[in-house]
Amino acid sequence: MKEIQSKEIVDLYLKSVELIKVLESKKWIFDNNVLYSSQMHTIRAIGNRNDINLTELAYSMGISKAGASKFINKLLKLDFIEKFQSSSNKKEVCFRLTDKGRHAYKQHEEFSHSNFSHIYKMLDDMNFVEMSSIKSFLDKLIIILENAAKTL
Repeated sequence: MKEIQSKEIVDLYLKSVELIKVLESKKWIFDNNVLYSSQMHTIRAIGNRNDINLTELAYSMGISKAGASKFINKLLKLDFIEKFQSSSNKKEVCFRLTDKGRHAYKQHEEFSHSNFSHIYKMLDDMNFVEMSSIKSFLDKLIIILENAAKTL
C-alpha cells in the first residue's frame, strides 16, 4: 500500500482549486466601478504588454477574440484602457492602459504578489525530483482534463 493514498492527493488538489476560485471571485472597486477577475486579468494582460491588439490579447489570455472583445468594450467604457491605431499598421487597433488602468494593474500585481509569492518560494525550495514529479502530474492532469472537456 502506498504511504499517501491517491484519493488524498486528488482531494488536496480539488481543495486548492476551490481556494483559487475564492481568490478569483474577488471584486475590485476603483472609482465606484466594480471589476471582476476576468476584467482584471484583461488589464493585467494589457499592462504586461502595452500596445497589444485584440488577437494578441485573446491569445495571451487563452480566450476567443469575441470573449476578449467583451472585456475590452467594458474596460473602454469605464476608462481603464484606451484604443489607438498602430503606428506600424494603420488598420490595426491596439490597446493600452489609462492612468486609471495602470492604478488597477498595480493593485492587482500587489494582490498577486502577496497571495502567490509564497507558492513561488515553496517551489523554488524544492529539489529537481520534487519539481519534476509535480510538473509530470500537472502535465498529465491537463491532458486528462482537456480530453474530458472535449466530451462536454
